Amino acid sequence: MTDNRNPVHCESGTVFVGGVRRGEGALLLYADKLAVVTISSIATLVYVAVPLVYLAGYFIRYHALGSGLVAVWYLAGWWLVQAVNRRRAVRKITAGRDGVTVIPLDQVTSVRCTRPAKAAAWLGLRTVTVMTADGTEYGFRGLTGKWHTQLASALTAYGREVHVAPGSITVLPWATLGEG
Repeated sequence: MTDNRNPVHCESGTVFVGGVRRGEGALLLYADKLAVVTISSIATLVYVAVPLVYLAGYFIRYHALGSGLVAVWYLAGWWLVQAVNRRRAVRKITAGRDGVTVIPLDQVTSVRCTRPAKAAAWLGLRTVTVMTADGTEYGFRGLTGKWHTQLASALTAYGREVHVAPGSITVLPWATLGEG
């Protein structure tokens, strides 16, 4: 039985199922499964409200606040949103609520890790796409730079034979593991 409270790796970002955007969520890696959790996010509110609060304070204090403060607010807001989303995702998995998709590692057939074009790549965003035995593609866009290594390690530890390339992981079917 897997401990649903302690994922090996977790990241917040945008969830895609079959190429269709499902909203904000989290991708959690456990020893024997991947969990994709869609959660409502306050990220948009934070990104809109922080500049408005800054501008109000800026004009009230007659330009006493500097631009460094808005950068600190953005970083603090981003960190807070990430932490809250991860905690909510783990709680949803533990409670077995709606919006949770569990992908057993024995169903994973391949993984692609790609960099989007333009500004998203400059910001460090990556897309991880996990293909399963039934043909479904689960995509996840976020700061997923370490996911390639984490997934390869988890699949290998789970007993799957994997072939790792710079942008992909191919998982051999169970039936071929004993064959030469």
